Amino acid sequence: MNNFQRKLKRRQQKYKNKTSRLQALDRRINKSQSFSRSRRDEILSRKRNLNFNNVCKEPTICNKNEIKNYVRQIIEGCKNEQQFAIGLLKEFTYGPKPYFSDLIFYKVPELLNEILVNKEIAQVVKIDALWMVANFSCSTSLLITKEIIKTGIVPKLLNLLSCNKNDHEIIEITLLALGNLLQDCNDSKNEFLTNGSLDFLLNLYTIDYPAKVYQDITWVLTTLCQGSLCNKLETYSTLIEAFTQLLKEKDRHLLRMACSGLACLGDHKELLSYFCTTNTFEHLLNLLLSNSQLSNKDYKTKQIALFAISQLFKNSNKNSLIIHIFEKYEIIQILSDQIKNSNRPSLIVPDIILVLKRATQGGSKIVQAILSSQILTRIFHILLQQQEELQQQNLKFKSKTLSNLKHIQHELSWMLFRLSSHCGQNQLSSLIDQGTFQIISQLLKEIHDVSILKPTLKTINHFLISEIFPILDFLDETNSLKIIEALTHHQNNKISDLSTDIIDNFFVCHSLVYEKEIEKENTLIEQQQRQQFRSLF
Repeated sequence: MNNFQRKLKRRQQKYKNKTSRLQALDRRINKSQSFSRSRRDEILSRKRNLNFNNVCKEPTICNKNEIKNYVRQIIEGCKNEQQFAIGLLKEFTYGPKPYFSDLIFYKVPELLNEILVNKEIAQVVKIDALWMVANFSCSTSLLITKEIIKTGIVPKLLNLLSCNKNDHEIIEITLLALGNLLQDCNDSKNEFLTNGSLDFLLNLYTIDYPAKVYQDITWVLTTLCQGSLCNKLETYSTLIEAFTQLLKEKDRHLLRMACSGLACLGDHKELLSYFCTTNTFEHLLNLLLSNSQLSNKDYKTKQIALFAISQLFKNSNKNSLIIHIFEKYEIIQILSDQIKNSNRPSLIVPDIILVLKRATQGGSKIVQAILSSQILTRIFHILLQQQEELQQQNLKFKSKTLSNLKHIQHELSWMLFRLSSHCGQNQLSSLIDQGTFQIISQLLKEIHDVSILKPTLKTINHFLISEIFPILDFLDETNSLKIIEALTHHQNNKISDLSTDIIDNFFVCHSLVYEKEIEKENTLIEQQQRQQFRSLF
């Protein structure tokens, strides 16, 4: 066999093996995907089919004697027996199907309370008991969480924090359990905020702890911000002040959680005055501008900070207040500089658009400031740049770029609608000059994404209703009218109705243009006739 034949045989064998390897890889991927789907379905079914009536039901036979014996050993046994029993009992709180209802039936939560306050119990046993409380607090069932809170566990956890200030392990587990319990139950949250426990938690910042403990404390504070407000709004001013002070820190995890807490509180318009008195806006904007705290590469923290700013404007119904904040802190100029100076502006542009979109509630003054800053031109340029990059990229990076592009398109489509709704005739002309029509033609191509299509069609319809006649040429020249005609048969009723309205308004505007042209011709003819008549004399 010569060299050529040997090479040929090796090449054939190579491709033969390659085919078998590809088949094996496909089988492995399919198996992994099927396992992931089954696991996901199992988790969703457990969440959907929670049976709240069977929480304190008689336990199953296999667990009945075991749990009973372990509880007895903890109550009556020596130190070693207690440690052994609590370790085995802890196993019942782990796994995909923890036996919370069986443990509640034998009053294990009450037993855990006694263990945590008993000074004679060994520290190792207390740590295992704390882990059991933390596992209970992670339950998906709200009723189980309420059963734990009924035993008075929250004051016991706070007592543990005060008595074990030097034990970092106990503090971390206690904060984990406390955060989960407060997150799920509004009653315990309100009680926590009104009985002075918040001040105790804030005092923990004055003690010298590792960074991880400070992060856990901040996370507990953010859980207090979620959900409805309690009766005393003054207690939230302390929280806002605490988060605002944390914005001066250099730890990016603390910064992110502080911004998240402020964003949660921004959902409530009653608290807007507190944000103004604590200079929260100033500190959030300083966070974006400060090079010592945030590098240009820390996009995640910038995104959360921008989202927090947008949340503070979300429910504001005072136009004068929004105008005052924007003028005082020059927010639009700062946002424009962020786009200009960022290494990868496409990552923060969606959140900048969200801030601008919600700021349009300030009325025509804010709209004029946005148009004058030319920030829209930069945003439009980044969108087009992203679309060009998407065509040039490999499949490996396309999914990330595509998801980011969709995010930009979604926020931009709604911002254009908000802007056009608050614009006068002159402002609409300025909006067109900055390249709005070009962006609308790009957004119209997303015919399968209703969240982008709906605000885009609303914007076009508003231009037609406002009698902005340049849009007629745009719709004709870019074939956008054909797309809109096709959308009249869209399966979504709102999209089809909007498309029909646009076509009706399009022809109405055309008839108005035709009438105006006829009027112009008639006036010209009349002027010529008058001139001819005067020339005769």
